[in-house]
Amino acid sequence: MKGVRAVNARLFFRIEAMNATLATKKKHPSGHVGGHRGAKTKEKPAKLPHVRAREAVAKLPPARAAVEPPPARRSVSSPIVAAAVAPALLWFSGRTGSTWLSSLLAAHAEVRFHGEVLNPHNSGSDAATLGAWLDAQAASAAAAGQRVVGFKIRPWQLGARRNASVVDADDREAALSLLRRRGLRVICNCRGAFSQTVSRLRSQMLDRACGCRNLKTGDGSKCESCAALGATPLEPAPFVSKFRSTLASHRKLAAACVAEASRGTPVLWLPYEHLDGSRAAALGEVARFLGVSAGGWVAAATAGATQKVTDRNLSASVPNADALAAAVRAAGFDDDALEGGGAFACAADAAAQAKPAGKAGRARQKPP
Repeated sequence: MKGVRAVNARLFFRIEAMNATLATKKKHPSGHVGGHRGAKTKEKPAKLPHVRAREAVAKLPPARAAVEPPPARRSVSSPIVAAAVAPALLWFSGRTGSTWLSSLLAAHAEVRFHGEVLNPHNSGSDAATLGAWLDAQAASAAAAGQRVVGFKIRPWQLGARRNASVVDADDREAALSLLRRRGLRVICNCRGAFSQTVSRLRSQMLDRACGCRNLKTGDGSKCESCAALGATPLEPAPFVSKFRSTLASHRKLAAACVAEASRGTPVLWLPYEHLDGSRAAALGEVARFLGVSAGGWVAAATAGATQKVTDRNLSASVPNADALAAAVRAAGFDDDALEGGGAFACAADAAAQAKPAGKAGRARQKPP
């Protein structure tokens, strides 16, 4: 009996030892080991290399898709950079000299200026996209000693997401708020609606003839062969239709500029007529408005000749300009709507819109 008890005791302790060994290797989901809810392992045994490797791989972050943006990081637009590099918008409505002005601004050593890079057909300009773009551009501009970063866009497209046909009001305000916080300045580039309509129709003629909408000189492009479009009469009915849509865009632009100015944003009214007729003075105003040097830039910008789709004297481009003006009046538009030769026609139009409704507000006829 003593021998049997001794064997049983040895077997019991051996089984207990085996259970203890298994308990250190197998952990219960509840946190208790070995199935016993009391005792916990004091010291874990060393893990094998392949076990450590599996656990290390399991802890890695999941692979990101190629289209996923990089992880968020601290904005490169620090207060110092934001103070040194201010955003500028060139608001326009088409055929107002915006491409010409953009190229002049891009040639300024202190300005980093782009075309319609953020319109809905390209990247869009919602707050997230706009903020990332401004951060990158501001960092590059600051490194290059530039003080202004800008781009051109139609005001009703600002805040639009990529490929969006309609801009949500909240998205537009979010984009504007972002720009205002960074010291936004707006150049309101407009043009008298009558000459703007002539330019729109003649640019379409240029497009059909040569596949381009702006004339260029000295670059050997196919547009040079179209430099002599000559005086071409335009049909009154299509002209009135185009004038109606042009005037609507013109007033939409003016209203946006008035609204932004009312928020305290610095706004520079720059009609095409002023830029074309007094280039040196106009560019000097632009330089002062943006806070950059003017001398060398203005001199270089005014040195060369500029080929235009429409002559300053409209009759030289459209022989029946008087007949077109009569057709527009017959359609119910007044002389204010027809004005296109005055240097500040757009600013005056915007000021009239800003007046409260009443006799002064009704002085301008509403287009049909």
